[in-house]
Amino acid sequence: MAQRTQHSTNPLIYILIVLMGFVVGYFYYSQATADQTFEVPVSAEFNDEAYLKFKDFKFDFSLFSNSGFSSLRNIGDFPIQPGITGKDNPFAPF
Repeated sequence: MAQRTQHSTNPLIYILIVLMGFVVGYFYYSQATADQTFEVPVSAEFNDEAYLKFKDFKFDFSLFSNSGFSSLRNIGDFPIQPGITGKDNPFAPF
């Protein structure tokens, strides 16, 4: 049976990997937090009057705090309890 040799990695390699991680992270973070804005050309469809009205559409959630809505109540069984339905064996002959 062949004898297995144990490989060890030089600690310098680990240090270089960590150092590269810091360098790449620094450059990524410095680019991500840059205060540069770029003008992106858009098509004429986005300047359409109907789109501009719909773009700033906001939902009005004040309906849910209305006293009429909060006074609604459930009528009937809640939660619904299923009854006995169907056949015991769906593959059985009639």
